[in-house]
Amino acid sequence: MPARVEPGLELVEAQPPCIAVTFIDAARQPFDIAADNRGQAFVFERLDSPAVFIEVIQTRAGNVRGNHVHQHCTETLQVIAGNVTLYLLCEHQKHVFGRNMKQGDAVIIRKGTAHALYSTDDSSCVVFFDQDPRNDRARVPVLQF
Repeated sequence: MPARVEPGLELVEAQPPCIAVTFIDAARQPFDIAADNRGQAFVFERLDSPAVFIEVIQTRAGNVRGNHVHQHCTETLQVIAGNVTLYLLCEHQKHVFGRNMKQGDAVIIRKGTAHALYSTDDSSCVVFFDQDPRNDRARVPVLQF
């Protein structure tokens, strides 16, 4: 069953200006993929700011991760395998914008933007933070499942 936005929130089709993120599609690939019969290697070299903390997220199809906000961290999320839908809550906590992302797509999520990730199939993402996010995650219900 697909995830749904929380009651009281409105899913919008276009990214409103009150959602402070920058999407980078696979055509402007923020990393290089070297693939051969041994597998794949990902080389990240075009980050907007130095990464001080890195997470690798693997999610099975049909699951939600996130439903939180970072008040002090900016994060850059890059899909390295699979397909996900990223849901972002506007700063007024009223509108939710969802965008499908595939391998090679990335997004820079500015601090203060609540977000949740729904995996449409088994997926892997790498996330770079400009600060340590472990004590900077406040629960914000964006999606229910």
